[in-house]
Amino acid sequence: MSTRINYTKYIQKDNYALKSAVVTKKFLWRTTMTKTYNIGVEATMEVIGGKWKSIILCHLRHDTMRTGELRRAIPQITQKMLTQQLRELESDGIVCRHVYNQVPPKVEYSLSERGESLNLILNKLCKWGEQQIDDRRANGEEITLLHRDDVKLQSTK
Repeated sequence: MSTRINYTKYIQKDNYALKSAVVTKKFLWRTTMTKTYNIGVEATMEVIGGKWKSIILCHLRHDTMRTGELRRAIPQITQKMLTQQLRELESDGIVCRHVYNQVPPKVEYSLSERGESLNLILNKLCKWGEQQIDDRRANGEEITLLHRDDVKLQSTK
């Protein structure tokens, strides 16, 4: 017969509160995680925040893309970082990864239904950024914009 120890213990780490209850020796019977946010935008930024995720998502809004196409569209990102960010977006249910059974391997990425729900936000972010660039240009700042949101992969030199 095993000995049950009933207790509730909370450990606060980052935004998580870990609640553990009903432990039998070394076996954890039940663990629940409670995530705490101060404001809803924290949950959004947890998924699309960072330097690269929103840029990747903006490119995927227009079309399904392969890794190489994303690398060409975002030349400053390293292959390692692109792969990491795509995996995180896939893990969060924002991006779908489709692997074709062929040689050489072919992998395509597209927005999931959940990812497509971000389109309105992403459209507004792109338009806002383009307006800021236009305003700064009007004030004499020299800025090159390689891709306008409404023109896919257009380069201007």
